[in-house]
Amino acid sequence: MQNPIQKKDILTIRIPEKSQKKLDEYKKSIDAVKKYVKAEIEFQGKVYDCELRLHGSDNRNWTGFQTSYRIKLDKEGDFINHGRNFQLIKLDEANSPILAANKLARNYNLISSYGQLVAVNENGADKGIYYMTEAIDKTFLEREFGITNYTEIVNTNDWTRKEGSRHNTDLDLYYGHIEADKGSPFRRALYQFKLMVESEDPTEDFFDKEYLARFFSIFPLFNDMGFIVGDNMKLIYNFDNGKFYPIFRIEYWGQEPGESLTFWDSFGRKEVSRMNNLVFSSHADEYENCETAKLFKKLLSNNEVRYMRDTMLFNMYGNREEVLGILSTAYEESRPLLYHATIDQYRKISSEEQKQHHVVSYLLEYFQHYLRYGHVYGSYDKSQDRLELHLDSYVPMSVIDTVRKNILVKHWTGILFDQNLNHQYNRFVLNEVLDTLDVDDLIFVNEVTNDTIPSKHVHINRISSKGRFRKKDASDMEFLSKHSIKYEIHGDSLVILPGKYKIDRNNVLVAFNIICVKPGVEFKFEKNSNLYAECEALYMNGTKEKPVLFTGSDEPFGNVSFKGRGTNATFQIANIIVEKGSFSRWLGRATSGQFSIFNAVVHLSNSIFRNSHGDDGLNLKFCKAEIRDCQFYLNNADQVDLDFCIAKVFDCSFRPSGIDANGDGLDFSGSYAFVSGCNFEGFEDKSMSVGERSLVFVEDNTFKSNNWSICAKDQSNVYANNNAFEDNAVNYIGYVKKNMFASPTIFGDDESVKLSDTLQCNYSTWTADQLNAKLEKFHSSYESFDVAPGLNHKQYMDHLILKELIP
Repeated sequence: MQNPIQKKDILTIRIPEKSQKKLDEYKKSIDAVKKYVKAEIEFQGKVYDCELRLHGSDNRNWTGFQTSYRIKLDKEGDFINHGRNFQLIKLDEANSPILAANKLARNYNLISSYGQLVAVNENGADKGIYYMTEAIDKTFLEREFGITNYTEIVNTNDWTRKEGSRHNTDLDLYYGHIEADKGSPFRRALYQFKLMVESEDPTEDFFDKEYLARFFSIFPLFNDMGFIVGDNMKLIYNFDNGKFYPIFRIEYWGQEPGESLTFWDSFGRKEVSRMNNLVFSSHADEYENCETAKLFKKLLSNNEVRYMRDTMLFNMYGNREEVLGILSTAYEESRPLLYHATIDQYRKISSEEQKQHHVVSYLLEYFQHYLRYGHVYGSYDKSQDRLELHLDSYVPMSVIDTVRKNILVKHWTGILFDQNLNHQYNRFVLNEVLDTLDVDDLIFVNEVTNDTIPSKHVHINRISSKGRFRKKDASDMEFLSKHSIKYEIHGDSLVILPGKYKIDRNNVLVAFNIICVKPGVEFKFEKNSNLYAECEALYMNGTKEKPVLFTGSDEPFGNVSFKGRGTNATFQIANIIVEKGSFSRWLGRATSGQFSIFNAVVHLSNSIFRNSHGDDGLNLKFCKAEIRDCQFYLNNADQVDLDFCIAKVFDCSFRPSGIDANGDGLDFSGSYAFVSGCNFEGFEDKSMSVGERSLVFVEDNTFKSNNWSICAKDQSNVYANNNAFEDNAVNYIGYVKKNMFASPTIFGDDESVKLSDTLQCNYSTWTADQLNAKLEKFHSSYESFDVAPGLNHKQYMDHLILKELIP
């Protein structure tokens, strides 16, 4: 037999008689029955205890020769490819084009899961070819995205409702129509969903714009909106940053554009005005105006999201061979098993592969016509020194005076969109800057493609006719006035002047781009009070004599959080003291410690973080940080927690509280760091914990009287060099805590590490030259690294550093 099925591609299912009887009973239902039965599977030489249930929303998935299943491996058993929950879908419902589409989405760092084709044997009977893919669950989200604190939002799918088996209803954005979960986190997430739906522009406060841009760059490529319709739509709400993330889970190969969507006008030219509505028309009139489609149209109407999306689409067109290659590779990897499908299945799937490849190629070509479109219309009144322009372009443009090398206008988009994606026109006027201007000297540059608009498309008529202060957000001004805070405002900068200020409520400070806190400022927070601030730059530089103080009263306050706005927001912090805080669950966010910083370039020095009643004394997420000469002590659990950061830590001291025996001194999750000259003393658990695929250089530090000094976990890498150890129970240890990760590795400069009888991980030695080369790469990568807002920060770090530093 040509192309026999490989043993590694066979999934064997063994269902006991008692379980089979239950399944047979469940199969009589038209609608989904989400009840599990006990079973056993065998895959790639291993046997797994599991539970399984019928998969799908109706009986199409479990009638006929094949049955689709949801498989849940036993919690105490091994993983399959680091996953525990899987969907096993019959080939008629899911196949290689679906695999390819979701693989492309995953390659662009969307929350999407793709799997593989397998040959299934069920209770001794060959059941043909199935599509097996990992479910998007806690294990998947933590392993791939570092999301651990989340809730899934999905509409109910009770098809006995009046709409029948249609996926959508008029109630799809009503918070009472969401599938219920009894936990309190769900209740908080549901309230944020309610606020999001009611928001005029939900992208600003409720979504990660960069993630949305990537979503909207992949979403239209297959011309199929089905997976965002009604009960198909799934959102992940991340409590750590208060953002929603739509899951990309396409369930069909795509849709061919119909005759009405051929994009050509009667003169044979590309017609681009419907580009943004294209995918929403993919099911004719059936879903175009459904409630969830309205939500996604509203999200796409955001100018910033659309600009980032357009930039990504242009880059995808430039790399279209790579994009199409991802699809082709998925087809080819599936081909050996497709040979064992029925002839009808093989022909159908092969045809869908060809159609998908063609549609994606065709749409990439079409999208670049949309991006390159540009005309200019305007009038110039020299007597009034007035230039009025309409830049008829879907992407931002710059207006440049070529003679004087002067940019008159930058990043102006002439065609905007309302919440239904109808065109809105955005003209502008220039006054009193045009004394010697000749409009013929102007050029108009497309900021996405860098094309200059041809002069034949520029139409400007000549006609003749004989210290900005921005209104501040009310919540910001209320915070300042209610607490009698002395301040100055300079343009978009806020300066908080020295004084003692009592803070007795939850406060938001987001209207200023720059915040400066002067030496001698003291904030005293009442019980459970919180402060959340967001800015492009923070300057909080106390002095040794006059530090900036954040403290509590008789009972702990909540949390102080600062979040960077945009890319590379810069926070300079020195000589501050933070104490007597705890944690917060506020604004749809959950913080684990008393002082948190998100999405910023942080320079922190000569500061003290102590007596936190929450988990962390200091918590940084998605930051590029340099921490020097700081003291962290007597905080309840972890002294410092760095999540998804690239960091340098110098000459700091770490001492435990003695309250929580599980507390760590310096805890890394998904981070890259260099730690030198620090002192760790007296920790009953781990003085340094390196976990969740972190990579940390540990050099010239002192570890004294700790239980475990340096602990590597969960696929992390530790480079140890010239550290001093005194009276520790264990100097080095490594283990796998979460089975979704592989074993950690410790790299040492001699054999002393290897000789530790407690070492439970991989070990390798380095010469000084090898270690210095790795350090040089780390430091150069640190300097060039840009802090990216949002979920994709970790992937940026991996791309920049990981493949260079890990052998």
